[in-house]
Amino acid sequence: MNAETPQAPAAPAPAAPASSAESPGTLIRAARERAKLTLADFASQTKLAITTLDALERDDFAALLEPVYVRGYYRKCAKVLNIPEPQLMAAYATRVQPKPTTPPAKLRLGTGSEGGGRRFSGVLLVALLAVLIGVVVWYLRGEKTSLMSLPISAPPATSESPAVTSPDSAPPTSSNATGEEAGYSAAPSAGNTVTPAASSETAAPASVEAQPARPAASAPITTQPGGSQLLLNFVSISWARVADADGKVLLNRVVQAGERQVLEGKPPYAVFLGNAPGVQLQYQGAAVDIKALIRDSATARFSVPLASQP
Repeated sequence: MNAETPQAPAAPAPAAPASSAESPGTLIRAARERAKLTLADFASQTKLAITTLDALERDDFAALLEPVYVRGYYRKCAKVLNIPEPQLMAAYATRVQPKPTTPPAKLRLGTGSEGGGRRFSGVLLVALLAVLIGVVVWYLRGEKTSLMSLPISAPPATSESPAVTSPDSAPPTSSNATGEEAGYSAAPSAGNTVTPAASSETAAPASVEAQPARPAASAPITTQPGGSQLLLNFVSISWARVADADGKVLLNRVVQAGERQVLEGKPPYAVFLGNAPGVQLQYQGAAVDIKALIRDSATARFSVPLASQP
């Protein structure tokens, strides 16, 4: 009688890792409330805009930038609120999936007819250029020939003793002009030097140096005290993004040097500058000092008015 050998129980399948029940925004809001911090206090410690922190707590990923920036925001929040950074990153990864890579479009393979068409168009272009060059050369040669064929008239020779005409004689009707009428001067006789006196009409006028016209200076642009306008003066080229308290994006592009942007919305403004040292700001008639907020990468992210301003 054969003894039955008991079969070993099958190993249980590994359980899938449970996703974080709490969203990253819920974790951040709960930690901020435990620390008894307002959004303004939280923004001053993390150097992030209030609108950005509000979007993080609401898990509004559509209002945020690329995931690489969002992960940086989470690192700052975890450092200030003493939240485990891996927990935030895991909660964010379960809710935001990477964008799938789209396959490239179908490639259109060239045929022999297309290559022949290109060669034909190239030959035609060369022929047109050759015809154009030939026309230009022919025109220049014709101009040169016409200039060389013009007769050159020499001044008429004058005798040493001028002809005496009676007052009753009629003026000469000859079409040939004398040396003085044609603008030529007679050669002086040997031993005598004739120096013509300069008339008032032929005297060289005094050189007057023209002064270039100076462009009128443009009127300075300033903001009014107590108003809500924000002035950005771009001394150098910089990328800038400005949004008001309602989340309305007022500026989001690369601005060239020399431009000025006067923005008006609901303060506080969330400002992000790519080349912060090359931008000057003014709010409510006073300059905004952002030197302490500029990072090593020359970028700056802050809100206007600043925490130190009233």
